[in-house]
Amino acid sequence: MIQRLIPYIKWAALLVILTELLLVWVGEVSLTDAIVVVLILEGLLFIFVILGAWQIRHVYRSRLNTSPDRFTAAMQAVETVMPKPLGKLIALELTMQRATLLFAMRRRDIPPSCSAVSYHRALSGILWAMLAIALVELFVVHLAVPWPTARVTLLVISMIGLWWFFAFFASLVVYPTTLCGGNLRIRFSSMVDVTVPVAGVERARVHQQSLAQRHIAMFHDDSLHVEVYGSTNVTAQLREPVLVSLPNKGKQVVSKVHLWADEPERLVRLLAETTSEQ
Repeated sequence: MIQRLIPYIKWAALLVILTELLLVWVGEVSLTDAIVVVLILEGLLFIFVILGAWQIRHVYRSRLNTSPDRFTAAMQAVETVMPKPLGKLIALELTMQRATLLFAMRRRDIPPSCSAVSYHRALSGILWAMLAIALVELFVVHLAVPWPTARVTLLVISMIGLWWFFAFFASLVVYPTTLCGGNLRIRFSSMVDVTVPVAGVERARVHQQSLAQRHIAMFHDDSLHVEVYGSTNVTAQLREPVLVSLPNKGKQVVSKVHLWADEPERLVRLLAETTSEQ
């Protein structure tokens, strides 16, 4: 609630500051009084930010028991407390920055004693081709645009785009699908993060199919589909239906899970081994 009020407080503070400047200009208010008002407004806003940070910390602690890791719990807290579009944007930015850092350190987001299965190889070819095209386009635009200001502006925009492209590729690599603590955590970059209890998997098999949809993750009938490059190649039949939540698609009870793995046979074997241990 506090965080939802901050944008309105910002606008109100800006309006008061502009009014104070106008009154100082016409001689109705002294400069000292105007500075005092501005400092009071900024102090109040700072208090609201601190209270918001306390609220994020409180939500973070409450999510630790249900989230796969501390970072995910922190991002969920940010999305919960902050105004919805701003919270999602901040969480996405931090997740991408973390992916780039982990990629540069040659590390992946895999907890100790957990197994990981990658899914990015099916996209590697097209992603590297798109990166090469973007670099050529950047070079051509830099030579073709005759105006220095426009050239620098386009260069900056292109560099930001290239960074986001690289961060996206890094996130595909460092955030793999994992089997950990009796759970199958299905991920796709920072866009999809779904956890299914492995104990509920009755059987898994290699089975390639496509729904020919443009969505990465979707519900279809009583099934969850998490596709890579428009396909899945592993199907897990659940003993009992489980409730699954997807961003922007709500929650639904599913009895089957379809996902993509670069090594589908290995994922099926890991699921079978983990299920037998439960």
